[in-house]
Amino acid sequence: MIHHIRQTGVTGLLLGLVLLLGLQRAEGQHYSGRIRDRETARVVSGVEVLTMQGHRLAWTDGQGLFAFDYSVDSLRVILLADGYRQQMALLRSGQRTELALDPRRTELREVTVVGRGVTRGNSTFGYSPADVKGFATLAGEVDVMRYPQILPGVSQGMEGGMGFYVRGGGNGNNRTELDGVPITAPTHLFGLFSVFHPDIVGQSTFQMGGITASSGDFTSSLLQIRSRRPSAGRPRGSFALSPLMVGGALEGRLIGDRLSYQVAGRSSLLRPEYLLLKALLGKEAITGDFDAQVQDLYAKVHWALSAQHSAEVLLFGSNDYLGYLSEEEQGVDRNKISFGWRNRALKVGWTYTPREQLHLETSVYYAGYSTRQGQVGQDGIRRGLVVGSEKGEWALRSHLTTQVRELDLGAGLDLHQQTFRPMMQSMAVDGARGADWSPTFTTTLASLYMEGRYRNPNYSVQAGLRYNLFRDPGRQISHHLDARLKYELVLTPTLSLEATYDHLTQYQHTLEGLPVGWALDLVIPASHRFRPEHSDQGYLGGVWSTPGLYITLGGYYRRLTGLTAYRSWLNHFTRHNVSWEEDVLTGRGHSYGLELWVEKRQGRLTGSL
Repeated sequence: MIHHIRQTGVTGLLLGLVLLLGLQRAEGQHYSGRIRDRETARVVSGVEVLTMQGHRLAWTDGQGLFAFDYSVDSLRVILLADGYRQQMALLRSGQRTELALDPRRTELREVTVVGRGVTRGNSTFGYSPADVKGFATLAGEVDVMRYPQILPGVSQGMEGGMGFYVRGGGNGNNRTELDGVPITAPTHLFGLFSVFHPDIVGQSTFQMGGITASSGDFTSSLLQIRSRRPSAGRPRGSFALSPLMVGGALEGRLIGDRLSYQVAGRSSLLRPEYLLLKALLGKEAITGDFDAQVQDLYAKVHWALSAQHSAEVLLFGSNDYLGYLSEEEQGVDRNKISFGWRNRALKVGWTYTPREQLHLETSVYYAGYSTRQGQVGQDGIRRGLVVGSEKGEWALRSHLTTQVRELDLGAGLDLHQQTFRPMMQSMAVDGARGADWSPTFTTTLASLYMEGRYRNPNYSVQAGLRYNLFRDPGRQISHHLDARLKYELVLTPTLSLEATYDHLTQYQHTLEGLPVGWALDLVIPASHRFRPEHSDQGYLGGVWSTPGLYITLGGYYRRLTGLTAYRSWLNHFTRHNVSWEEDVLTGRGHSYGLELWVEKRQGRLTGSL
């Protein structure tokens, strides 16, 4: 997982390349712009910008912005977005173009346009569900969390699972968001597939360097998943059946074309399959009782109040449970083994766009998470061990963005109150009374951030600061300043360089049992004894890109402090510990290495290495 590679020669080569080519004027032409809804003036994210031949040039981010380089002075493009009419536009290099899309009023036959991007970075990757369709999944559905696993610098935990280990960080150092709400346990069935129904996903962004300052409380990577805006047309739906899951989705308008909704959900077929198999083969062939439950539910309502105001309500939940009770036999202890975790989220948001270049989004959300695992004897004397975690978070967020010529600016305020309850219950061991240790800890986190990005045809600079004021469970107050920086230099139409620096702080610790990326680990808050975790990471790399081939090469170094872990992962499962505090260590670490990615994007055979 941690690569140790000497990079003196590579660093000298990259510096020489900068000195040799940095004086040359870039020949590529730069195009940029913003896309909005023509009626509401709201920015539209996830819009695909395609050439007339169908090759994707770019897509819009959460602020409706797009940017790319192309070796002509002007270019005619096609704009595609779900719920909007297809539109052609003429772009001119060096000019910031403001575009507007018309909402689609009539139902059209569904048409899928697949293209491949021309440019992409080394540390930030944007993608849509269409980019993940070629990935094999256990559930047979498009899974938005599969894409980051093919990227350089990202390692898996358990083979086939979805645990992320990014540039030497732990799985608990990552942050996954659904419309800005953190989802602590984003996977089903021990990480085999994600909790996000494929029909709800719009645009996704994965960042592991030069990370935006609008999100915090992590030290490794950020995965932001944006759900689609529900269609305001006639009701339409989908249904899916796989060997593991059955699910469906429905969306449409409620009142006119201003109030729209979408609901989606899935449930497992594991319990019915087990009961059917037991009935067919007989009780003698299959002993014990097996119970597996996997469900997720999503609902969203969007209300376009006026051209300047809109509101959304989001509801999300997921549940995983696996239990096995051994067959009752005379003289043999009967044990029940169980695992389970669940997510709950509720968000109410309001968006205000007083003028075209000013955008204010305010939201309140609750995010809950719980997990439990254990083995308990059922032979008259209850004995065994149960461990788990509970976490609840209330948050108020306000985010303001604006544009001043070639400069994009953002600022915001986050207020969080979190409640943690790490649990460890030891039930009657050898006839003695067991211990129950499950205190409740409350923390408060207030963050103020600002960020900006300047772009021109030759280079772009992105910088952000995030000031955090933290009150730990002992009511002691500390403050930290996070910094994020990203610089991109275009040397030629096909060659560019990228450098990033990130100083990040995390106010919770994940005590991993096995490093597999499951959602069963103990989550505890930072405190006076277990200080917040910090990460300092620098990255330098280059990109060589043509329409058919994409190559990246870069090196990173990361220094970690405040790391908190078990002395031995075996202690996570022993019955002799009655408190996780008795067997936890803190320390420092570092990770460094080289990352190489080669991708072939055109022709009958495509792939990446």
